[in-house]
Amino acid sequence: MNIVGARWWKFDFHTHTPASLDYGRGDSHLRNTKSPRDWLLDYISQGIECVAITDHNTGNWVDRLKDIAQVLRSEGYSIHVFPGVEITANSNIHILGIFDPTKTSADINAVVGASKFRGQKGNSNAVAEESAENVTKEILKSGGIAIPAHIDMKAGLCQQSSSHTIKQVCEHASAVEVIFPNQEKKETPLSRYNNLSFDLPSVIGSDSHHPNKVGRSYSQNISVICEG
Repeated sequence: MNIVGARWWKFDFHTHTPASLDYGRGDSHLRNTKSPRDWLLDYISQGIECVAITDHNTGNWVDRLKDIAQVLRSEGYSIHVFPGVEITANSNIHILGIFDPTKTSADINAVVGASKFRGQKGNSNAVAEESAENVTKEILKSGGIAIPAHIDMKAGLCQQSSSHTIKQVCEHASAVEVIFPNQEKKETPLSRYNNLSFDLPSVIGSDSHHPNKVGRSYSQNISVICEG
């Protein structure tokens, strides 16, 4: 980015590419044919300017999307890629890690490895050996921001009944992703987090696994300061 100072962006903090095995939601043709350029154009068409690439337990699409984003910017489009990952921690808690745009696929896969993930890359159901707390620490140690994903949904932090577990993770987290801030779900009650009185920023992303879900949710009024 060649911007010095601050401006406002439409930022999707949670996205999936064909590197995630569940991309396309059962449409294997879509997963096998969607190109990096077309994938980014899906977001551009919805006015999204910044996307965090957060595939399940892999960073394999990061480099190719960074390369295509650079080409698209040379064509006059405003699109910026932030390398990231969604790691399935032990106990099936999903943690987003988002990194500086200079990071590569190898950097992201190194974080996955440090989390002791030994499963199939792209598979959300394969679980790392490290706890959500330790996955969060590994992300931070590698220079990223760590965000417990969809904490009020399936595979979110609020599925944990232990307030101690939730507290341990949130003490290190950079933010939390909340999908329904005004709802209390029986299986994942948001009050389990709210009752701990953390003052973490709340973000949201589309968690899109299909082109027709792109743009349904994004974080507004995110100020990004860049050096030219």
